[in-house]
Amino acid sequence: MAIETGDLVRTLRSKVGAQEDRQRRHVWFKVRAGGVVVRTTMVSHGARGQIGQPLLGKMAHQLGLTVGQLEALVQCTLSAADYYELITEDE
Repeated sequence: MAIETGDLVRTLRSKVGAQEDRQRRHVWFKVRAGGVVVRTTMVSHGARGQIGQPLLGKMAHQLGLTVGQLEALVQCTLSAADYYELITEDE
């Protein structure tokens, strides 16, 4: 399955509250828990269309999720609270 780039960016910004760090070619998204950066991923500035495999798998891994969980996060079947619980339960 593929995810629309705009949907993923909106999810990271709004739902997850990731901090954006704009650099030359990429926008880094930093996810914080307890004031500490716990996950990071990036999207190219000019990225349009869909993100498919294998990039989607790499981004999901960077965010501490499976591809299915990342898709659920974007489709709003996985809440932000559930996401934070998943990424902090190992720490």
